[in-house]
Amino acid sequence: MNWEAIKTEYITTDTSYRKLSEKYSISRATITLRAKREGWVALKNQFNAETMAKTQNAIVKDRVKRADRLYRAADKLLDMIEKRMDAPEFIAYDTQSYRHIASCLKDIKDIHSIKTDAEMREQEARIKNLEKQAEQEDTAREVTVTIAGGEDSWQK
Repeated sequence: MNWEAIKTEYITTDTSYRKLSEKYSISRATITLRAKREGWVALKNQFNAETMAKTQNAIVKDRVKRADRLYRAADKLLDMIEKRMDAPEFIAYDTQSYRHIASCLKDIKDIHSIKTDAEMREQEARIKNLEKQAEQEDTAREVTVTIAGGEDSWQK
């Protein structure tokens, strides 16, 4: 019996003891006893907390990249507007041109006033909280989870 594979499947998926019992033709009581002795529930909780923290961290990184791209695009647009306004041939007498430029400048201002810093601090606080929870759940021992079938794709 490959108990390590069964344990890994329980820890890393939503599989229940009942489903494992059916899949591996082992009594549910045997699985329950072994899981209790080895602390599978705590390991599953730790795995889920670590996975959540890593997922949140990836989301934050994506948002930072997106905000950076947005700021760079806004800066390019502002540069284009300034060049157009500074050009000697730019003598616009119609109010439509001024309205268009004013609208662009307002959009750029709105982009730069996005509350990204506050959102980022809040997100970082959540990640730190999840990491602390994961550490507190198992401070007495180091846990290694082996995922059958390949490397852990979540590693940094």
